[in-house]
Amino acid sequence: SGCDAFENWCAEMGGQALSRMRQRHETALTSLGVEFDSFLSPLEGAFEGIYRKTLQETFRALKVAPQYETDKEEVLCAVDNGTHGFGVNVLGSCPHCQAPVQGSSCIQCFNYIQPSELVAPRMPGKFGATPVEVTNAFFRIDGSTDEELARVGLSPAARQRFAAWCQETKGRMRLTYQGDFGVQADAQSDCVLRNAYLHYCLAVANFVVGEANAATTTYRLHAFMGIDNFIPNGVGTLELSKHFPSMHVARVELNHMMHYAGQKFSKSKHHGPKILEVARNWDELTMATLRVHLAGIGLRDSICDFDLDAFQSFDATYRRAVRNLADAVRKEDLASAEDESRIRQSAWWPVLQYAEANFDRVGLTRQYEDMVRGAE
Repeated sequence: SGCDAFENWCAEMGGQALSRMRQRHETALTSLGVEFDSFLSPLEGAFEGIYRKTLQETFRALKVAPQYETDKEEVLCAVDNGTHGFGVNVLGSCPHCQAPVQGSSCIQCFNYIQPSELVAPRMPGKFGATPVEVTNAFFRIDGSTDEELARVGLSPAARQRFAAWCQETKGRMRLTYQGDFGVQADAQSDCVLRNAYLHYCLAVANFVVGEANAATTTYRLHAFMGIDNFIPNGVGTLELSKHFPSMHVARVELNHMMHYAGQKFSKSKHHGPKILEVARNWDELTMATLRVHLAGIGLRDSICDFDLDAFQSFDATYRRAVRNLADAVRKEDLASAEDESRIRQSAWWPVLQYAEANFDRVGLTRQYEDMVRGAE
């Protein structure tokens, strides 16, 4: 796993703040019992060079595709420091639903928005923002059919929003923007490359298998993302993959937002994993229970709230199930049952069945696997 520290809003934080944020997330994962073989950031170690090279090489490859376009656009620019109004540097209203937007996506209707499309744009905290004309690169993604999007798992609601977006806009995703934080498009350019989801995945793949093996290796990509980013990072990933045969998109799984105490869980809003502030003194079993509880929250169809009372009730029930299993199962019985493939004949099987009925992690995993097979 890893983090892509070259997102637009990260430029405002600075290196030390980004490092602290990464450490906080690693602490969160460790406290939940989650570990990775590698946790990669383009700001650190050998991955940085591979990340830069991958983004620049993929950009050169896309420049010869028929969907590649360059265009002039009018954006705001701050007089005091020359910051351009992209991403979180610009605030306005969504042209589709009129909700306030800071960034490139609307968290109310899931619209993907370019700065020039915002209604009444402004740059909060920036002095003397005035319109300037700039030239950037884009990639058309309006060629994805409804059948293709359904095949990789996008819901009817997401597909309808995408179809409306294609009608309302020029149907393209951004490839570059003006700035100095990120990977330069080339030596002569004043633009940096937008960190497309597929680009990051390719960089990780190249790092893991080694650049020497990358050219002969193919990958099946199962993409997980928030629904507010599904147009550039879901549909966009599917469209970009058509130009990189090594990357086959098998699934795009979308989730809605989760809130806690009235606030969205969001790194860009500096909320981070706020539940850790509550969980600071919880014991190891409670943190394990939290991992199970979070995995079971249904974010697929709507925004959900993390409710502390509901979790504490779940924690009590889960502890009883764990205690019953511990009482019913002797280690030697479990080992023997596994060795002789007779788990269902062992004395503790009824207890395990009871636990599965209440905490159906296995069932959920099987459902997901069935969906993937059905999509293929």
